[in-house]
Amino acid sequence: MATVFDEYIQGQYSILHTAVFYIRDVEYELSLQSITKHNTYDSSIAFPKNYSFSAQSCWDFSFDIAENLRKRTYFARAPRGAVNAFSVLRKVESIIFDH
Repeated sequence: MATVFDEYIQGQYSILHTAVFYIRDVEYELSLQSITKHNTYDSSIAFPKNYSFSAQSCWDFSFDIAENLRKRTYFARAPRGAVNAFSVLRKVESIIFDH
């Protein structure tokens, strides 16, 4: 099953794609932010001086438990036993490949 992405155009050079997934009944949200030489401010990456962007595009990604995003408690730990880290990372990998 292919990943369904929501797309948000945030300006001339800024596109955000988000996907929601569940592991052990925990809701996660993954975001992919397009990064260009015109909008490096949308990224958490520190680009070296004179960095050359690929013509194929560049994306910064992040993910967290959706509840952490809603509460603004970014990257707070889930209750013990509620998360299967291997399953989460495999799903993140598949979403990136789908993108």
